[in-house]
Amino acid sequence: MRRPWQCRMFITYRLVDSKGEMLSDADTIEYLKGILGHLDAGRYTVDEITSHPLPSGHTARRWGVLLKLDDGTIIEKPDPWDA
Repeated sequence: MRRPWQCRMFITYRLVDSKGEMLSDADTIEYLKGILGHLDAGRYTVDEITSHPLPSGHTARRWGVLLKLDDGTIIEKPDPWDA
């Protein structure tokens, strides 16, 4: 029998524009980078949402930012969180 604390945690990443609007969510940063390829140049915030089987349900924190340059280059800038 699986106990609640033995359940898998899932991580979702959310892509947010400079106006604070959520544009997409995904299970990998690479997927968000693919979406960013279709968007205008700019700075996009990425939030990390981790689901928990415990009563709190989930935690959220800023993962960092993705920068899309005018030439189409995408740069990852993760925040310096401890692993």
